[in-house]
Amino acid sequence: MKRIVFIAILAGFCATSASAQWYPNTYRPPGLNWQELQTPHFKIVFPDGEDSVAYRTARILEHEYPEVQQLVGGQLSDFPVVLNNYNDRSNGFVSSLHFRSEIEIPPIKGKTMNPRSGNWLETVVPHELVHALHYNHLDGFWARIVKLFSPDAARSIQGSVPQGVHEGIATYYETAGVTPGGGRGNYPYFRNQFDAVFSSSERWSLGEMLSISAYSRPFDRHYIGGYQFTSWLQRTYGGDATREAIDFFIRWPFLGYGTALRHSTGQWPGTLYDQFVEDQERGDEANFATYDPMPIRFEGAEIRRPAWLNDRQLLVYGSFYNASPGFYTYSLEERRLKNVIKIRSVGDYNYDLSSDKTRLLFSSYRSSPIYHNTFIMDLYEADIPSGSVKRVSTNLRAFAPVYQEDGLLALQTDQESNALVMLDRAHSALQVNASLPLPDTKFVSVKPNPSDARQLAVVANRRGLQGLWIVHEDSIRQEVGQVPEISFEKGSVFDPAWHPSGNRLMFSSDHTGTLQLYEYNLETRTLSRITSATHNAMEGSYSPDGERIAFVIQQKNERLPVILERSNFAGQPVPASRWSPSDKKERLMARKELGSDLEEKTASWQVTSYQPGGEWIRPRTIMPTVSEISNSGTYEAGLSFHSNDLLQRNAYQLDLSHVQRRLWYDLTYRHTGFFPGMELNAFSTPSFNTIMVENQTGNEEPLQFLRQDVGASAGIPTRVILENNVRFSSVAVTPSVTVRGTRFFELDHNGEPASNYAHSAGVNLSSSLAYRVQQNIRDLQPNSGLVFYSELEHFFGGGSASLETADYQQLIDFSNATAWHSGLFFYTAPLKHLNQSLRVGIEAMTQTAPVFDNQRLVSNGFSEPVFAAAKHLLSVNTRYTIPLFYPDAGGFFFPAYLSNLYLVGFSDTVADVEHYGLGSASRTVLGLGLRTRFRISNLTFDLGVAVGYEPARNHVTPFAGNF
Repeated sequence: MKRIVFIAILAGFCATSASAQWYPNTYRPPGLNWQELQTPHFKIVFPDGEDSVAYRTARILEHEYPEVQQLVGGQLSDFPVVLNNYNDRSNGFVSSLHFRSEIEIPPIKGKTMNPRSGNWLETVVPHELVHALHYNHLDGFWARIVKLFSPDAARSIQGSVPQGVHEGIATYYETAGVTPGGGRGNYPYFRNQFDAVFSSSERWSLGEMLSISAYSRPFDRHYIGGYQFTSWLQRTYGGDATREAIDFFIRWPFLGYGTALRHSTGQWPGTLYDQFVEDQERGDEANFATYDPMPIRFEGAEIRRPAWLNDRQLLVYGSFYNASPGFYTYSLEERRLKNVIKIRSVGDYNYDLSSDKTRLLFSSYRSSPIYHNTFIMDLYEADIPSGSVKRVSTNLRAFAPVYQEDGLLALQTDQESNALVMLDRAHSALQVNASLPLPDTKFVSVKPNPSDARQLAVVANRRGLQGLWIVHEDSIRQEVGQVPEISFEKGSVFDPAWHPSGNRLMFSSDHTGTLQLYEYNLETRTLSRITSATHNAMEGSYSPDGERIAFVIQQKNERLPVILERSNFAGQPVPASRWSPSDKKERLMARKELGSDLEEKTASWQVTSYQPGGEWIRPRTIMPTVSEISNSGTYEAGLSFHSNDLLQRNAYQLDLSHVQRRLWYDLTYRHTGFFPGMELNAFSTPSFNTIMVENQTGNEEPLQFLRQDVGASAGIPTRVILENNVRFSSVAVTPSVTVRGTRFFELDHNGEPASNYAHSAGVNLSSSLAYRVQQNIRDLQPNSGLVFYSELEHFFGGGSASLETADYQQLIDFSNATAWHSGLFFYTAPLKHLNQSLRVGIEAMTQTAPVFDNQRLVSNGFSEPVFAAAKHLLSVNTRYTIPLFYPDAGGFFFPAYLSNLYLVGFSDTVADVEHYGLGSASRTVLGLGLRTRFRISNLTFDLGVAVGYEPARNHVTPFAGNF
C-alpha cells in the first residue's frame, strides 16, 4: 500500500511518506532504573547512578535558559531531557516528534568539538537548548491552529526552516554566548573547512551553506555554513536580526524564511549573500606554504593519521565516496592505495603499530545485537600482511589504544569524560590493571616514548585547557594535576607523535588560528613550528629515520596526505612564553563549571523514580491521510492518530478512513519494555481482489471485488543485528496469530455485501535476512550482499465466502488456506568505482486462497495487472543504478534542494507457474527510468519517471512511481 500523510503546515499540504512509524519504539538496555529530576523548566530523565550528571545538566540548562530565550524566543515548561549512558557513539538531538532532547553522556571522540568549550556537557547542553526553545517558539496564528491537532507538528513549522539556519544559530550561541574562546566558531579545525572551500573554485552558495549535504563532504556543511552566515548576520545587522527573523517567520510561515530575513535586515537573501561574500573576501592575506598532497585515486577522500610502515609505505585510515572505509596501505613508489581492513574506526582515528610494524591496534564500534542506537567501543588487533582481525576486548568501552611493552594503554569512557586505563595482556582476555580517572580531566591521547616506554606523552583537557604533559607512568596523577608542560592560552594541543630517537616530540596546535605541526626538543626544551599550511595541518608521524614526516592537510572539501622532508620544515621558533606554564593557565584550569552558581538552588530539586504514566495514550498528532488501495487508482481518505511515551517503550498508530461508502480502521500498538516486545493489531481494512468467477454460461472470467478483512492479531517482532559496521547483517522474525473475517463487496456497491463472512484463525511467520550488505557513500543501492524475505500464513479450519451477484456466483474457500511469498535479492557492483550497482531478484508467491495480493510481485512497468487471479506466481527481476551527478545544491529563498539524479534500468519477468511456467506465455517488461532525490524545505522525496516496454506485445507504458 502506498500511503501519503498530509501535514497542514505553511501554504498547503506537505507530503511525506508514512511507511515508517511516526512515533517509533526503542529497545533500551534493561536494568537502568530510570530516575527523574524536576527543575523549574525541565524534566531530566536519567539512569540510576547518574545523579551528578543529571544535576549538572540541569544547572547548565537553567543557567543558559534566559540568554537562549533572548536569542530565539520560545518558552519551555516540563521539557524532557533524556540522558543515556550506554551508547559510546555520542551525540545530542532535539526531536519535535514527542518533543524532547536526548543526550548521550559519553563525549564525542576526536576533533569534532572545540576543546576550549570545557567538558562535554558544557558543549552539548547549551547547543541543544537553542534548538528546543527555537522549535517551541509558537507565537503565531498558524502555529496555534496546527497545535490544536498536534503540538509536535506545530513545532515542525519552525523545523521547516533549512537545517543550516537551526544549526547555525545554535553553533553561534555556543561560540558567542557560553565560554570565552569556546564553541566551534572559535575552533580552527571547524572554521577552516569553510575557508578552504570559500577560497576555491567550489565556493558554496547560500542554499548549499544552509542545507544538509547527503553525498558531498563535509557532511556537517550546514553547521559550518550556517554558523558563518549567522555570525556574519549578527555582526552586520545587530544582535536582534536573528530573533526578528524567527518572530516574523512563525507569524507568516507561508512566506518562507527568506522573506523573514528581508523583514529583519531590509535585504533579500541574494543581496545578503553578496554582502556576505564581499565581507569574507576582505580577510587578511597571510603567507602560507603550498603543499602538494599525494594522489588518491578514490573520490571524496578523508585520509586520517598516516603512519610509516617502512621508508616506502604508509598506513592510513581512509573514507571515500566510492570505496569502503578502513585501513589502507599507501605505496610511495606506486602512489597507490590498497585496502587492508574494511572497518569503521572510532572518530578520533587513534591507532598504534607494533614495534615490527606487522600488527595494528585500534578501536571500533560494536553494535548491540538487540538494543537500538547502542554502540560499544572495543579494541581490535589486526595482522597487516594477512588482513585478519580479532577483537581483543569485550565491552571495555575503550579507544585510542597503544602498545606498551607487554601491555596496552587506552582511554575508557568515564561518564562525560575519559579515563586512562592500563591493560594486561598476560591472560587470554585483556584485564584492567589500573584505571586513572581524574577530576575535571578528560584524557585525549597517550603515547609511550619509543626509547623509554614508561615515559608518556599525554594530551588531556582540564576545564578547557588542552595541553601536553610529558610524564613518567608512576606520576601521572600528580603531574597531570599541574599546568601542562606545553599549552596555549588561545588554542589546544593534539596528535602527539614521538621521534624514533625519543628526544623529540611532534604535535599539532591551533593557537595561531590554523592547525599546524610543531616539534618539541626534549634536550634543549625548545619548540618550533614545522608547517605553514593554509587550512590546517595535523596528525603527523615521523619516518623510520626521522628525516621525513607524513601528515594530513585540508584541501577544499577533502583531507589528503602529504610527505615533508626535514630540510623543508618551516623551522619557526615559538617563544617559550607562549607555551610554558603560567599563572593565567593555572586560573583557566580552575575555571568553574557552567551553572555552578546555581548549586544552592538545586537543593530544592528532587530526584524521584521515573514513571511514564498514561499521558502517552492521548494522541500527540492527528493528521489527515490519503492512501491508495492495492495500486488500483482508488484512494481512501481519513485521519491518522499517533503517540508514544517518552522512553519510546509504548507506541500506537490508529488510522481511520472512508472509501466505497464504508468506514475503516487499523490500530497498531507496540511495546518494547522488554525484548523482543510485542505488537497488537485490530483492523477492518479494504483491498481489491481479482477473482475468477463463473458466469451464467458456465465459463470463468476475472472480476474485481472490494474485500474487507476484519480481525485482530498479536505478534512478537524480533530482530537481531549480527553486524553493523562497514557491512550490515541482521535477522528479523515476527511470529503472530490472527483471527479474522473476510467478506466481499461489488465495486460501487449499495452497502450490501456480496458474500457472507468467512471466519478464520491463523498463524503468520514473517522473516527477513540481510547478509553482509554494503553501501558506500555515493552508492544509490547496496554494492554487495544478500537480502531475503519471507511471509507464511496458514488458516486453521475456517469457512468459505459464498460470493453471489446478479450475474455471477463463486465459492471462495478459506478453510485451511495456506499462503507463502518470498524473495531473494543479490547485489553486486561491476563498476563499483563509478558507484554503479546491480540487483538481481527472484520472488515467488503461492496460495490456496486469495490471502495475499499477488500484484506486489509485479513491476509498475506493465500496462495492466499481470495474472491477477493466479495462485502461483514467480517474478525474476533486475535493477541497475547509474548515478549521473550529485548536485547536493539548492536555493534558499525557495528551499528546493537537489541531492542526486540517476538512471535506473530494470526488468521483470512474471509467470503463472501453475498454468504456464517460464515459457512463452510469461510476460516480460524492460524499462529505463530517471530518478531523483530532492528536498523541499526539510521534506525528502525520491521520485522517478520511467518507460516500460513489453517486447512480446510491443507495448510501451510510461509511468511514475517505484521501479
